[in-house]
Amino acid sequence: MPEDPKQYVAHIQGAGAPPKVRITSPSGTVIESGPGNAMTDNKTYMMLENPEAPETSIFLPPQAAAGDWKIEALPGSTVTGVEIQADEKKPTVVTGKATTTDTGWQLDLRYALRPGDKVSLDVLGKSAQQNVATGLRGKKCTDGKTLPGRTGSETRCATVRYTPNFSLGGTRTVKATVTDAEGAPVASETVATYRQAPPRPASRVPALRLVRRGTTVFAIWGSAATGTERYGSYAILSDGRKLGHNAPKTCFAWRIGNVAKTTSVRLQIQAGRQDLRFGGKVQQVLKPGAAYAGPKELRNAKIPKACASL
Repeated sequence: MPEDPKQYVAHIQGAGAPPKVRITSPSGTVIESGPGNAMTDNKTYMMLENPEAPETSIFLPPQAAAGDWKIEALPGSTVTGVEIQADEKKPTVVTGKATTTDTGWQLDLRYALRPGDKVSLDVLGKSAQQNVATGLRGKKCTDGKTLPGRTGSETRCATVRYTPNFSLGGTRTVKATVTDAEGAPVASETVATYRQAPPRPASRVPALRLVRRGTTVFAIWGSAATGTERYGSYAILSDGRKLGHNAPKTCFAWRIGNVAKTTSVRLQIQAGRQDLRFGGKVQQVLKPGAAYAGPKELRNAKIPKACASL
Protein backbone atom coordinates (compact mmCIF):
# COMPACT_ATOMS: atom_id res chain seq x y z
CA MET A 1 0.00 0.00 0.00
CA PRO A 2 1.60 3.30 -1.06
CA GLU A 3 1.51 6.49 0.99
CA ASP A 4 -1.55 8.77 0.59
CA PRO A 5 -3.44 7.10 -2.30
CA LYS A 6 -6.62 8.83 -3.43
CA GLN A 7 -8.33 5.48 -3.12
CA TYR A 8 -6.87 2.00 -3.11
CA VAL A 9 -8.57 -0.88 -4.91
CA ALA A 10 -7.45 -4.50 -5.08
CA HIS A 11 -9.23 -7.04 -7.31
CA ILE A 12 -8.61 -10.58 -6.00
CA GLN A 13 -9.22 -13.23 -8.65
CA GLY A 14 -10.62 -16.67 -7.83
CA ALA A 15 -11.01 -20.07 -9.50
CA GLY A 16 -14.56 -20.33 -10.85
CA ALA A 17 -16.05 -18.08 -8.18
CA PRO A 18 -15.20 -14.90 -6.25
CA PRO A 19 -12.88 -16.03 -3.44
CA LYS A 20 -13.77 -15.68 0.21
CA VAL A 21 -10.71 -14.05 1.74
CA ARG A 22 -9.07 -12.86 4.95
CA ILE A 23 -7.16 -9.58 4.60
CA THR A 24 -4.77 -8.40 7.31
CA SER A 25 -3.48 -4.81 7.38
CA PRO A 26 0.04 -3.79 8.57
CA SER A 27 -1.56 -2.71 11.85
CA GLY A 28 -3.07 -6.17 12.40
CA THR A 29 -6.67 -5.26 11.51
CA VAL A 30 -8.43 -8.27 9.96
CA ILE A 31 -11.16 -8.09 7.34
CA GLU A 32 -12.94 -11.32 6.35
CA SER A 33 -15.48 -12.07 3.65
CA GLY A 34 -19.02 -12.56 4.88
CA PRO A 35 -21.70 -14.96 3.64
CA GLY A 36 -23.14 -12.38 1.24
CA ASN A 37 -21.79 -10.79 -1.92
CA ALA A 38 -21.14 -7.37 -0.38
CA MET A 39 -20.03 -6.13 3.02
CA THR A 40 -18.76 -2.91 4.55
CA ASP A 41 -18.31 -1.26 7.92
CA ASN A 42 -19.42 2.03 6.29
CA LYS A 43 -16.10 3.60 7.27
CA THR A 44 -12.84 1.81 6.48
CA TYR A 45 -13.57 -0.68 3.71
CA MET A 46 -16.08 -2.09 1.24
CA MET A 47 -15.82 -5.59 -0.23
CA LEU A 48 -17.77 -6.63 -3.34
CA GLU A 49 -17.91 -10.01 -5.08
CA ASN A 50 -18.33 -10.20 -8.85
CA PRO A 51 -19.25 -13.75 -9.99
CA GLU A 52 -18.79 -12.84 -13.65
CA ALA A 53 -15.09 -11.92 -13.31
CA PRO A 54 -14.85 -13.93 -10.97
CA GLU A 55 -13.19 -11.73 -8.39
CA THR A 56 -13.55 -10.11 -4.97
CA SER A 57 -12.74 -6.39 -4.85
CA ILE A 58 -11.82 -4.43 -1.74
CA PHE A 59 -12.00 -0.64 -1.67
CA LEU A 60 -9.93 1.17 0.97
CA PRO A 61 -9.96 4.89 1.87
CA PRO A 62 -7.01 7.34 1.62
CA GLN A 63 -6.23 6.96 5.32
CA ALA A 64 -5.67 3.19 5.03
CA ALA A 65 -2.36 2.08 6.54
CA ALA A 66 0.60 2.13 4.16
CA GLY A 67 2.74 -1.00 3.90
CA ASP A 68 2.26 -4.70 3.20
CA TRP A 69 -1.26 -6.14 3.39
CA LYS A 70 -1.72 -9.92 3.59
CA ILE A 71 -4.37 -11.72 1.52
CA GLU A 72 -5.36 -15.32 2.34
CA ALA A 73 -8.03 -17.54 0.83
CA LEU A 74 -10.56 -18.86 3.33
CA PRO A 75 -11.23 -22.63 3.36
CA GLY A 76 -13.08 -23.67 0.22
CA SER A 77 -11.78 -20.76 -1.87
CA THR A 78 -8.75 -20.27 -4.09
CA VAL A 79 -6.91 -17.04 -4.92
CA THR A 80 -5.38 -17.12 -8.41
CA GLY A 81 -4.14 -13.54 -8.65
CA VAL A 82 -4.43 -9.97 -7.46
CA GLU A 83 -4.80 -6.88 -9.62
CA ILE A 84 -3.78 -3.63 -7.93
CA GLN A 85 -5.29 -0.31 -8.98
CA ALA A 86 -3.90 2.21 -6.54
CA ASP A 87 -4.57 5.17 -8.84
CA GLU A 88 -8.01 4.15 -10.04
CA LYS A 89 -10.40 7.08 -10.09
CA LYS A 90 -13.35 6.67 -7.82
CA PRO A 91 -15.54 4.12 -9.66
CA THR A 92 -19.29 3.73 -9.40
CA VAL A 93 -20.10 1.35 -6.55
CA VAL A 94 -23.47 0.04 -5.36
CA THR A 95 -24.22 -2.04 -2.28
CA GLY A 96 -27.45 -2.86 -0.50
CA LYS A 97 -29.79 -5.37 1.07
CA ALA A 98 -33.21 -6.79 0.19
CA THR A 99 -36.14 -7.09 2.60
CA THR A 100 -39.75 -8.19 2.16
CA THR A 101 -42.73 -5.82 2.24
CA ASP A 102 -46.50 -6.37 2.28
CA THR A 103 -46.62 -6.21 -1.54
CA GLY A 104 -43.19 -7.47 -2.63
CA TRP A 105 -39.57 -6.56 -2.00
CA GLN A 106 -37.57 -3.49 -1.01
CA LEU A 107 -33.94 -2.71 -1.87
CA ASP A 108 -32.14 -0.34 0.49
CA LEU A 109 -29.14 0.94 -1.45
CA ARG A 110 -26.00 2.93 -0.67
CA TYR A 111 -24.05 4.02 -3.72
CA ALA A 112 -21.66 6.51 -5.29
CA LEU A 113 -21.69 7.43 -8.98
CA ARG A 114 -18.76 8.39 -11.14
CA PRO A 115 -19.72 11.46 -13.22
CA GLY A 116 -21.71 10.38 -16.28
CA ASP A 117 -22.37 6.84 -15.07
CA LYS A 118 -25.86 5.35 -14.76
CA VAL A 119 -27.02 2.25 -12.92
CA SER A 120 -29.81 -0.18 -13.77
CA LEU A 121 -30.95 -2.96 -11.45
CA ASP A 122 -32.17 -6.39 -12.52
CA VAL A 123 -33.43 -9.31 -10.43
CA LEU A 124 -32.22 -12.62 -11.85
CA GLY A 125 -32.97 -16.23 -10.99
CA LYS A 126 -33.80 -19.55 -12.57
CA SER A 127 -36.49 -18.77 -15.15
CA ALA A 128 -36.75 -15.25 -13.71
CA GLN A 129 -35.56 -11.88 -15.01
CA GLN A 130 -37.01 -8.51 -14.06
CA ASN A 131 -35.73 -4.96 -14.41
CA VAL A 132 -36.63 -3.02 -11.26
CA ALA A 133 -34.79 0.29 -11.77
CA THR A 134 -33.20 2.24 -14.59
CA GLY A 135 -31.19 5.07 -13.10
CA LEU A 136 -30.88 5.70 -9.36
CA ARG A 137 -32.30 8.87 -7.85
CA GLY A 138 -31.16 8.85 -4.26
CA LYS A 139 -30.67 11.41 -1.51
CA LYS A 140 -28.05 12.18 1.07
CA CYS A 141 -27.91 9.34 3.59
CA THR A 142 -29.62 10.43 6.80
CA ASP A 143 -27.54 8.12 9.03
CA GLY A 144 -24.34 10.02 8.22
CA LYS A 145 -22.50 6.88 7.07
CA THR A 146 -20.44 7.16 3.90
CA LEU A 147 -18.86 4.65 1.56
CA PRO A 148 -15.12 4.10 2.12
CA GLY A 149 -13.13 6.85 0.45
CA ARG A 150 -16.24 8.90 -0.29
CA THR A 151 -17.57 12.05 1.30
CA GLY A 152 -21.10 12.58 2.52
CA SER A 153 -21.92 14.55 -0.62
CA GLU A 154 -20.68 11.67 -2.83
CA THR A 155 -22.53 8.91 -0.96
CA ARG A 156 -26.20 8.52 -1.72
CA CYS A 157 -28.98 6.31 -0.35
CA ALA A 158 -32.00 5.11 -2.31
CA THR A 159 -34.95 2.79 -1.78
CA VAL A 160 -36.37 0.70 -4.62
CA ARG A 161 -39.65 -1.17 -4.08
CA TYR A 162 -41.04 -3.68 -6.54
CA THR A 163 -43.53 -6.51 -6.91
CA PRO A 164 -41.90 -9.63 -8.39
CA ASN A 165 -43.11 -10.94 -11.72
CA PHE A 166 -44.74 -14.36 -11.54
CA SER A 167 -42.08 -17.06 -11.24
CA LEU A 168 -41.32 -20.15 -9.21
CA GLY A 169 -39.45 -19.81 -5.94
CA GLY A 170 -35.68 -19.92 -5.51
CA THR A 171 -32.58 -17.78 -5.17
CA ARG A 172 -32.69 -14.27 -6.60
CA THR A 173 -29.66 -12.11 -7.39
CA VAL A 174 -29.96 -8.33 -7.64
CA LYS A 175 -27.50 -7.26 -10.33
CA ALA A 176 -26.36 -3.66 -10.88
CA THR A 177 -25.21 -2.83 -14.41
CA VAL A 178 -23.14 0.34 -14.75
CA THR A 179 -23.02 2.22 -18.07
CA ASP A 180 -20.90 5.25 -18.89
CA ALA A 181 -21.95 8.56 -20.44
CA GLU A 182 -21.96 6.95 -23.93
CA GLY A 183 -24.22 4.13 -22.75
CA ALA A 184 -21.52 1.46 -22.86
CA PRO A 185 -21.56 -1.09 -20.02
CA VAL A 186 -18.47 -0.71 -17.83
CA ALA A 187 -19.23 -2.89 -14.78
CA SER A 188 -21.65 -5.42 -13.37
CA GLU A 189 -21.95 -5.96 -9.62
CA THR A 190 -24.04 -8.21 -7.39
CA VAL A 191 -25.88 -5.96 -4.95
CA ALA A 192 -27.85 -8.49 -2.90
CA THR A 193 -29.15 -12.05 -2.91
CA TYR A 194 -32.29 -13.48 -1.31
CA ARG A 195 -34.76 -16.36 -1.48
CA GLN A 196 -38.05 -15.85 -3.28
CA ALA A 197 -40.90 -17.91 -1.85
CA PRO A 198 -42.86 -20.04 -4.32
CA PRO A 199 -46.18 -18.60 -5.54
CA ARG A 200 -49.23 -19.36 -3.46
CA PRO A 201 -51.65 -22.00 -4.75
CA ALA A 202 -54.57 -20.63 -6.74
CA SER A 203 -57.52 -19.83 -4.46
CA ARG A 204 -61.04 -21.18 -4.80
CA VAL A 205 -63.36 -19.16 -7.02
CA PRO A 206 -65.93 -17.19 -4.99
CA ALA A 207 -69.60 -16.41 -5.61
CA LEU A 208 -70.39 -19.04 -8.25
CA ARG A 209 -74.02 -18.89 -9.45
CA LEU A 210 -76.12 -20.27 -12.30
CA VAL A 211 -78.94 -18.22 -13.82
CA ARG A 212 -81.52 -19.54 -16.29
CA ARG A 213 -82.97 -17.05 -18.79
CA GLY A 214 -85.23 -18.79 -21.28
CA THR A 215 -83.11 -21.36 -23.11
CA THR A 216 -79.86 -19.80 -21.92
CA VAL A 217 -77.99 -20.60 -18.71
CA PHE A 218 -75.35 -18.17 -17.46
CA ALA A 219 -72.51 -19.30 -15.22
CA ILE A 220 -71.25 -16.30 -13.21
CA TRP A 221 -68.40 -16.13 -10.70
CA GLY A 222 -66.33 -13.69 -8.66
CA SER A 223 -62.67 -12.72 -8.91
CA ALA A 224 -60.21 -15.14 -7.32
CA ALA A 225 -57.12 -13.95 -5.41
CA THR A 226 -54.13 -12.13 -6.89
CA GLY A 227 -52.09 -14.37 -9.19
CA THR A 228 -55.05 -15.85 -11.07
CA GLU A 229 -54.56 -15.82 -14.84
CA ARG A 230 -57.54 -17.86 -16.05
CA TYR A 231 -60.71 -19.70 -15.05
CA GLY A 232 -61.42 -23.25 -16.19
CA SER A 233 -65.04 -24.43 -16.17
CA TYR A 234 -66.67 -27.78 -16.95
CA ALA A 235 -70.43 -28.30 -17.36
CA ILE A 236 -72.41 -31.54 -17.49
CA LEU A 237 -75.98 -31.18 -18.81
CA SER A 238 -78.70 -33.79 -18.31
CA ASP A 239 -79.34 -33.69 -22.06
CA GLY A 240 -76.01 -35.53 -22.47
CA ARG A 241 -73.75 -32.60 -23.32
CA LYS A 242 -70.36 -32.11 -21.64
CA LEU A 243 -68.90 -28.65 -22.22
CA GLY A 244 -65.66 -26.91 -21.28
CA HIS A 245 -64.79 -23.21 -21.04
CA ASN A 246 -61.44 -21.44 -20.57
CA ALA A 247 -61.79 -17.77 -19.58
CA PRO A 248 -59.16 -15.03 -19.12
CA LYS A 249 -58.75 -13.45 -15.69
CA THR A 250 -60.90 -10.47 -16.78
CA CYS A 251 -63.94 -12.61 -17.66
CA PHE A 252 -66.55 -13.62 -15.08
CA ALA A 253 -69.39 -15.19 -17.08
CA TRP A 254 -70.04 -18.07 -19.50
CA ARG A 255 -73.16 -18.27 -21.67
CA ILE A 256 -74.49 -21.78 -22.36
CA GLY A 257 -77.17 -21.84 -25.07
CA ASN A 258 -79.96 -24.17 -26.15
CA VAL A 259 -80.76 -25.45 -22.65
CA ALA A 260 -84.31 -26.72 -22.22
CA LYS A 261 -86.17 -25.73 -19.06
CA THR A 262 -86.26 -29.39 -18.02
CA THR A 263 -82.47 -29.78 -18.38
CA SER A 264 -80.25 -29.67 -15.30
CA VAL A 265 -76.77 -28.14 -15.36
CA ARG A 266 -73.92 -29.22 -13.08
CA LEU A 267 -70.97 -26.81 -13.32
CA GLN A 268 -67.57 -26.77 -11.64
CA ILE A 269 -64.91 -24.06 -11.90
CA GLN A 270 -61.27 -23.63 -10.89
CA ALA A 271 -58.89 -20.64 -10.86
CA GLY A 272 -55.55 -21.18 -12.59
CA ARG A 273 -52.13 -19.59 -12.16
CA GLN A 274 -49.82 -18.54 -14.99
CA ASP A 275 -48.06 -21.92 -14.85
CA LEU A 276 -51.45 -23.69 -15.40
CA ARG A 277 -51.67 -25.01 -11.87
CA PHE A 278 -55.30 -24.84 -10.73
CA GLY A 279 -56.84 -24.41 -7.30
CA GLY A 280 -59.69 -26.23 -5.62
CA LYS A 281 -62.96 -26.97 -7.43
CA VAL A 282 -66.18 -25.08 -6.74
CA GLN A 283 -69.52 -26.52 -7.91
CA GLN A 284 -73.15 -25.47 -8.39
CA VAL A 285 -76.12 -27.46 -9.69
CA LEU A 286 -79.08 -25.86 -11.46
CA LYS A 287 -81.99 -28.28 -11.12
CA PRO A 288 -84.59 -28.91 -13.89
CA GLY A 289 -87.08 -26.04 -13.95
CA ALA A 290 -85.04 -23.93 -11.50
CA ALA A 291 -84.19 -20.36 -12.47
CA TYR A 292 -81.29 -19.88 -10.05
CA ALA A 293 -78.60 -21.66 -8.03
CA GLY A 294 -76.06 -19.88 -5.88
CA PRO A 295 -75.71 -17.47 -2.93
CA LYS A 296 -79.09 -16.03 -1.93
CA GLU A 297 -77.77 -12.47 -1.70
CA LEU A 298 -76.68 -12.55 -5.38
CA ARG A 299 -79.98 -13.81 -6.81
CA ASN A 300 -80.84 -10.43 -8.38
CA ALA A 301 -77.28 -9.29 -9.06
CA LYS A 302 -76.33 -8.07 -12.51
CA ILE A 303 -75.03 -10.58 -15.04
CA PRO A 304 -71.63 -9.45 -16.41
CA LYS A 305 -70.74 -9.70 -20.08
CA ALA A 306 -70.03 -13.29 -21.04
CA CYS A 307 -66.91 -14.20 -23.04
CA ALA A 308 -66.04 -16.92 -25.52
CA SER A 309 -63.68 -19.70 -24.49
CA LEU A 310 -60.01 -19.06 -25.22
